[in-house]
Parts: sequence; C-alpha cells; structure tokens
Amino acid sequence: MPREKYAGDYLNLVQQKYERWKPVYDLWQRMLNGKNEPLRKLVNGNRDWDYNLDGMAHYGMIPDFIQDLKNVGIRSDQMMPLFSSAEEYIRMWEKADSASGKKSVCSATNSSVNQTGCNSYTSPSGKYKWTASGVYKDTIQNVACCDSVITINLTIQKVDTTVTAQNNILTAHAQGATYQWINCATNELVPNATSVSLSQVAAGNYAVRVTQNGCTAKSSCYPITMLTIRNPNDKPLSMPLQKFAAANKIVAADRKHNAEFGRSVSISGNYAVVGVPWESTDVNDQNAMTQAGGAYVFEKTSDNNWKQIQKIVAKDRTPGDHFGWSIGISGNYIVVGAIYDREDDKGKDIGTSAGTAYIFEKNANGSWQQMQKISARTYNYFGGSVAIDNNTIVIGAIGHSMDTTNKIESNLTDAGAIFVFEKTGSSWKQTQKLVADRRTHGENLGLSVSISGNYIIGGALGSHFDVNMENRKEFAGAAYIFERNGSVWKQAQKLVASDRSPYDEFGYSVSISGNNAIVGARRVTETADENSAEYTGNAYIFSRNAGGGWSQVLKINPDDRKAEDRLGTSVAINGDYAIIAAPGSDFEPMHNEGAVYVYWQSGDGKWTQTQKLFSSDKGTYAGMGVSAALSENYIIAGATIEHRDLMGKNELSNAGAAYIFGKPSGLKNASELPNKLKNQ
Repeated sequence: MPREKYAGDYLNLVQQKYERWKPVYDLWQRMLNGKNEPLRKLVNGNRDWDYNLDGMAHYGMIPDFIQDLKNVGIRSDQMMPLFSSAEEYIRMWEKADSASGKKSVCSATNSSVNQTGCNSYTSPSGKYKWTASGVYKDTIQNVACCDSVITINLTIQKVDTTVTAQNNILTAHAQGATYQWINCATNELVPNATSVSLSQVAAGNYAVRVTQNGCTAKSSCYPITMLTIRNPNDKPLSMPLQKFAAANKIVAADRKHNAEFGRSVSISGNYAVVGVPWESTDVNDQNAMTQAGGAYVFEKTSDNNWKQIQKIVAKDRTPGDHFGWSIGISGNYIVVGAIYDREDDKGKDIGTSAGTAYIFEKNANGSWQQMQKISARTYNYFGGSVAIDNNTIVIGAIGHSMDTTNKIESNLTDAGAIFVFEKTGSSWKQTQKLVADRRTHGENLGLSVSISGNYIIGGALGSHFDVNMENRKEFAGAAYIFERNGSVWKQAQKLVASDRSPYDEFGYSVSISGNNAIVGARRVTETADENSAEYTGNAYIFSRNAGGGWSQVLKINPDDRKAEDRLGTSVAINGDYAIIAAPGSDFEPMHNEGAVYVYWQSGDGKWTQTQKLFSSDKGTYAGMGVSAALSENYIIAGATIEHRDLMGKNELSNAGAAYIFGKPSGLKNASELPNKLKNQ
C-alpha cells in the first residue's frame, strides 16, 4: 500500500501509540527473559507492525519510540532484531530525522561479543571476513548514526574435509566427527553410508558431508572406479591394517576403595568416558552419598596421552542411583544411565528401580553440562544400557513389561523394551518404544543395546526359543535387530547362535556397525571333548546380505580359551574391526588379568584374529574387559578390580582403571599377517 494512502490514517494511531506499543514492551520483556524468540521473528508478517515502522519514521516518532523502549530497560544494542537489518534500522532513524527536522545528538558506543564461526565469519558491517580465531574490531553506525565499535572475540571452528582414496575405498580424515557420504552425480545421500569410510558402492564420484565441532562442510568429489562389492572367490584386498599399540592407563583423580571405575566405557574422537556407578562423592569429592554414582571424561592430549578433564554427576543425585551403570558418547553428547534412580526430572518418585538417564552436552568452553533427564516407570531398570549415534539415543529397560500399546493386558513380566529418543531443537524427545514381535516373559530385551545409522540391535539373554519360537533352551539367549524406514523403526530379524545351548547368555553384549553385528555369549561352555571347560564364552558375527537378511558368518572361538574366561562379556564393532573381551583370561602366572581379542575384516569379508591385548601393567585379578568400546582409532577396556594407580602404587582394592589402545602410524598388509598374532 502506498505511503500516501496510509500516512493520514496513521495520525489516528498517534494518540493511541502507548496502547499500541504496550505489546511491544511485553514482547521485549519475554525475549529478555529467554521465554520467546527474537521480536522480529515473532512479529514477522504482521502488516500493522510494518506500517507502524514506516509511519513512526515518517512522522518523526522513532526517537520517542526508542526512548520509550529505553525507559522499560531495553538497551539500544538489543533493539536491532526489531528491524530486518542494521541498514533498515539506520534508514528508519534517518527518516525520523528528516521528517522532524531534528538531528540527534551523536553518542558513540562500545560493546564486546563472543562469536563462533564455521570455517569463516563475516563481520556485522559486512566489511570483513575472518578465517582464523582471534580478537577483532568492527564499526557500524548506531541508532544515532554514530560509530558503534564492537570488539569480537572470535572462535573459528574448522572442519577437516580431506579424504584419502585408496583401493576404491574413500576414507575421511576428520576425527571426532559424524559423516554422511553423498553421490555427486545425483547429490543424493548414499543409504546407510555414515561411517568414516565408503566402499561397496557402484562406480562414480562421491563426497562426504562432515559434521565436526558443531559445524558442517562438504568435501570435494572423489572417484570410485569399480564396484567394490566383491565375489567370495576373489582374493583378499591388500588393504592396510593397523595394529593397536600398548595401552594408556587411566584412573579417577579421586579414586576410592570399591568404586569399580570402568563398569562402563565409551569413546568417540578424542574423548573417552568412564562410568563408576559405585562412586559416592560429587564433582568436588565431597557430599558423599553411597553408590550415587559418577562418570569421568578424558581427553587425548597432543602427546597422545589421556587426561581427566571433568567428573560429572547428576544434579539431583541421591544414594543408590548407580549413575554411570551405562554410558555412551557421540560427538558433543554423553548419555549416562542410572539404573536404580527413582525420581523423574520433576523430582517425583516414580518407584523402585525405575531407572533414568541423563544427557550432557559439551558447551563452547569444552565443559560438559547436564541438559536433560529422562525416565520411565517402576521396576523398568531403564538406563541399564544406553547407546548414542549422532542425534539418536537408545535406552534399554529390561524390566519393562508392556508392549507398544501400553495396555495392562499386554503385561509380560521382564519382557524388556528399548526406548528411542531423537534430538529435536535443543531437547531430546521419545519417538518410539521397541519390543520383540513375539515377546516372552523374562526375555530381558535391552540388557545390551547398540545403534549404527538405521540399525539398532538389542540383546535378550533371557530368550528361550529359536527364531521360529521353537526348541526351548533356558537362557540360550537372542538378539533383535530393528531397522529404520523413514522415521519408523521395525523389527527386522531375531538372531540366535547356530549352536545355541541352555544358559549361553547369547545377547549379554551386542554391537552393530554398518552391515555387521556382533553378539557376545559369555557363558558358553566348551564341550568339544571330554575335558569340557565351563564359561569359556563365545562371540558371533552376523552380516547383512544383499537381500537385507542377517546371517551368522563367524563364531569367535580362540584356541587359547580357558574355563572362566567369559569371552564375550563385552563386544564392539566399528568398520573393519571387532573386539571381544574376556575379563577372566589369564596372563600366566597372573589370573583373571583380562584380555581383548582384535579381529579384522579383509576385502573378501573374512575375519581374522590380529591381536590379543593385555593391560600395560599386567596384574592379577585386574579383570580388564568387563566393559569395552571401539572407535575409529581407539579401543578402551574397563578393569573394575584393578587396584593400583598410574604408577603401579597406592593400592586400593577394586578402585578400578581403564586402558586405551591406539593405532600407531605403522601399517601392515593383510597378506603379511601370520595366523595368530600375540600381544605386541
């Protein structure tokens, strides 16, 4: 509408300006209190508001309007969102001066702001573009058309988009990042391609979208010249294989008797987290509460050591919560299970052994802050297992009894369930509950969980039946794979061991990565001959075939297993590597030292044992392998009954420790591997 048409009508609003401006005051107050979005977004599309801006400018009312805003406590540097840009702000002020015949008094201002940019940052005036962190100054005109000098404390987050192409396999260099591979010809996402490496795709050009330190960037396009899905009769690729070097030992700075540091572990990029559910004190090592629990965050230093940077506990910690029973980390988020907590996020008692989980986020200063608490129902044991992959969290609840209808008639005691949470905005919301299609009493689905892209696997060690719900064998165990189609998760398959036996506890541990999954069965008894050995343990690897089904491809059964090794107590798989822990393994003459077996998958899909890892300070009854996790470059294993500190001194019974093994720079070809490699 032309100004001539509405300007006269605007005079009728002048007498009511305070009534019309009162909502503006209210909106500003809501914004300042953090209860709403910036004003400009709230009033966007309001025609009267746009008319008011022009009308006030035309009739010289902006100075009065600005003064009224100041009278209610609004600073001039906070008024900018009222306008679509700084230029519009200044333009409106100039209109006011022109219409009123007045010139405002010039008053320069100084301010300081903290800003973060992804790869680069453009100054508020638009005059400068900075690509490095530092302290910079910029000048814009303030509301009185005078200089406003802004000091900008700038942090530039760099995204590493370099890619190595070798043997038709593309590998991103970025660490501590998430990945999504893209077909450059169609600009479409490659399905399920969220690992650091890309292979087994049709010939073409591919790029990777890397998200690192809160920033996202896309790499150049790189060629894959042949289809890398290989015939089983092909010879193995001569692909570089890196062995894991001797371990870094980590312990809590405030280590204690019977804390059992290492009950749960997880690792992502340059960060490792360790759960200690029997820890008693807060972050300052004070206010003891029996078994309230805690967790410790470690960061890799420039000299490849690992240093504790923070201890985290629940804000509402209470005795017996067992915060740290389970733990997971991915990028900037940590999730921690508190299996016996009985209070929800409002402090309401939700019943014995309900269980909760806490989500922590890394802030700009590098500290991890609690952002949310999530909970379930009485006797669920919610939080007994947790896993996180990018913006999806899965939480096991072995005591959950109802199906997805949540009707009382669906009750099956301890059938178990898995809860899925997705990040929406700044919070995490439950999007689905997963249960077995053919549930049974006492199955305990969710005892262990893992997620990779569009696949979730959950262990159910209490399952008695095979995939056809036949051949009952008490506690033989099972695992369930769920697949995401769009935004909906559905059961894809039930997995059982090909040689299942009663009380194997198949499903005690699980892990999934891409097209491979691994399941631990820690109580398998070796009966190959008359000298049977109890609880040697096993693990099984399953792979997804071209039709989408999952088949067992390997039973992990090392020749040196012994009774009570409990191989498969913890397992992990990531890309071409799998690890299987045996906390009862001996290192003669030391008993129950614990060990981690490393397996590697060659180009033809075959898995080979490459190493058996022991702790760096081998000791009797350390029990390394009670927990274990695997990232692109590191293995971490918990040793809950290790009693010595970093120097091998200051013994505290069951204080606990963890060991981190990293890949060195040296490479070894698969063709050069001996049949069995001992610990290096």
